[in-house]
Amino acid sequence: MSIRRTTTASLLAAALFLGACSGMVGASDDDDAAPPAVTVPEFGPLDEFRVRIYGLRGDETRQEISAHFQAVRRMIENDIATCMAEQGFEFIPRDVIGGILIGNFADDEPTTPHGTREFAEIYGFGISNVPPQQQAVFPDDPPPDPNDALLEAMTETEREAWTLALQGTPAGEFVESPDVRGCLAVAWDNVPGVIDDAFTALDREINLGFPNMVEADPRIVALNSSWVTCMSEAGHQVPASPRDLNQSLWPEWDGVGFSATVEEVDGELIWVPSPATQAFRDREIALAVADWDCREGLDFDAARRVVELELQQVFVDRHFADLETWAQYEEARRARITSAD
Repeated sequence: MSIRRTTTASLLAAALFLGACSGMVGASDDDDAAPPAVTVPEFGPLDEFRVRIYGLRGDETRQEISAHFQAVRRMIENDIATCMAEQGFEFIPRDVIGGILIGNFADDEPTTPHGTREFAEIYGFGISNVPPQQQAVFPDDPPPDPNDALLEAMTETEREAWTLALQGTPAGEFVESPDVRGCLAVAWDNVPGVIDDAFTALDREINLGFPNMVEADPRIVALNSSWVTCMSEAGHQVPASPRDLNQSLWPEWDGVGFSATVEEVDGELIWVPSPATQAFRDREIALAVADWDCREGLDFDAARRVVELELQQVFVDRHFADLETWAQYEEARRARITSAD
């Protein structure tokens, strides 16, 4: 995949220049015609690397995401079986990983798309009230673990050896590092998206350093300030940016948590949130709706995206060699997902 070297600033300048020229040609015919809209590229150079490194573009359907993780699951199970066989043990690939069943998403597409005002009115930011389309659906009667029969036929000593090979010696509060790495850990080492130690620092730069770089840009600082003013006029005292608001709500929700009672309403049993849960939910929705209105009025997302794309190029130019090395490494790992099918 080629990496675009053209900066966002030059793309926008070219679009404005061409728009101005086209307007000049027919100016006498329609002096009141609106200027052509500037198209901001959907994907920037860092976005391209994110796709190559992390594997998903972000616009996949629910079914595509589910199929991806099902394929990853099969790869993990096959790797566990291979690892166990190398140590002289039989392992039958399962439909569960570590006791957690991988389900399918409820719907292909959400009926209330994220990012709309309607979504904010119903789900807020999606913190205390998770949309059903984002929840996994698990079968009522999950299939049994095929390895149970193997374990039942073993002696206690054989089961202990098999379990040690699978799980290893767990690292815990009093164990700095495991004496034996089990096949579970070995298999997970090969999963795309599980960060290799060699790329931990770069991952932190992508997911923390770059967002901080964007937030520190004077243009974003000014944009955030306008957003704070708008939120204040709507009756909400908020932190310095939408990102700070979202980050502040999660620990607050952890302190409240979901609590509810089962009550009968119109002949049906439903969950009725506790007063604390409902109070948080009402406040979350009010903040989300005001946030949507303010961002819409300020054209916040588009203005921010222009700056972000420009800074993506700066970031990529600074880290290009390391990004390319990591991308090629992850692409090689990801190729094994297809082979596992």
